[in-house]
Amino acid sequence: IIGLAKSGTTILTYKIANSLKNAKVHFEPNGRKGFINLEYHRKALIDKSSENIVSKLIYYPAINSLRDVKRLSSFYSKKIWIIRDPRDTLISSFFYRWNKSHNMDMKDFQIALRRTKFKEANPELVSFISLTKGFIDIENYVKQTYFKVAKIINQLPKDWIIIKYEDFIDEKYDKIEKALHLSLDRNIQVPERLDRVVRTKAYGNWRKWFNNEDVTQLRNILNPILDSLGYDYSDWSLDNKNELDPKEGSLYLEKIFFGNK
Repeated sequence: IIGLAKSGTTILTYKIANSLKNAKVHFEPNGRKGFINLEYHRKALIDKSSENIVSKLIYYPAINSLRDVKRLSSFYSKKIWIIRDPRDTLISSFFYRWNKSHNMDMKDFQIALRRTKFKEANPELVSFISLTKGFIDIENYVKQTYFKVAKIINQLPKDWIIIKYEDFIDEKYDKIEKALHLSLDRNIQVPERLDRVVRTKAYGNWRKWFNNEDVTQLRNILNPILDSLGYDYSDWSLDNKNELDPKEGSLYLEKIFFGNK
């Protein structure tokens, strides 16, 4: 199971693994080197103690290539790439960057937290782009990440299963279940130790966190990618809010930065 960070790989992994008989999960083995350490996967797959092996990897566009994906996937009988609307991924990635394990600078965190609280109280006055200024170069991030991913996904062999995060959240499991010859358990969630970093378990969050300025600046950049990934690039409608939920913003930031449960 492969996807970009914050694209739903974790929940998909455990939903599948816990629906299989005697399955073992290899959760992001070797971290960023997970794609190139083929020997690890070779050994994992000959492990006779488990009937099924489910490996979950994050794709890092800066260091991974289509060649890496193809070489690794040749070891596995089923291959899934989960995609997510890049507008939502941008938001999730900004907030998740402040995870305690990332060792972010306290002064930078305080700036991000202060900006987030101000935007929560004034959604229309503060663009998401200005919220992330100095932390994420959104235009460069999109070009370096999504242009590459969209190209790779369109070059994957036909035996790959490409699913959308949004369909998965809506429990539209037909495509996965048919491909895996498996019935997914609707009640299974991710382990508690991982669940604490989940923000919304939903989609369309960008409609709340973007304002008109974001739409103007990001539409032309993201539309070709949205189209390539099968999203409706004509739909940029926003949910105009008088305020934003701190549980999805400032309170979440504090929780993951300080490691609170």
